[in-house]
Amino acid sequence: DQPVFWRERARGANMIAHFSSRVLINCIDLVILAFAFTAVYYIIRQPAVPYWCWMTPFLFTAVGASGWGYLVSNIVSPANGPFVVTLVMFCTCALLGQFTNLAIFLHGGLLEVFIGLVSLTRWTVAMNFVYGLAELRPDPTEVKAMYELALQKSVYEKR
Repeated sequence: DQPVFWRERARGANMIAHFSSRVLINCIDLVILAFAFTAVYYIIRQPAVPYWCWMTPFLFTAVGASGWGYLVSNIVSPANGPFVVTLVMFCTCALLGQFTNLAIFLHGGLLEVFIGLVSLTRWTVAMNFVYGLAELRPDPTEVKAMYELALQKSVYEKR
């Protein structure tokens, strides 16, 4: 793709037009893929919330993950790109964004700002949780479920 771009650029192609067209096509692709994934997941899970409330955090996550993918693709070689992106997404989403770990990080200051900027699940999971809590009003009966709900409330509601 890069040699073709260089050839076209040498012949006078507009670089801003090329960049804009790539971004536009990527945005359309991103929305279609996020819609398809979310629709399948929505049908499987059958949540008691409207589809648009279910899709909004997924779309935000797709846009954020796309940004991480572009950043990593500019830093590492194409051969290592998929592995590094997978590793970055696992660390930033699964390790830093899990609610049990967020209780450690979210005490104000620089660490909270860092987690808010780096972890995609820091804000998308909170969006789903707060909306689900307000609309579904869960009332767990088991002790473990009550403890998990209280822990999630302490992490997500005060932020």
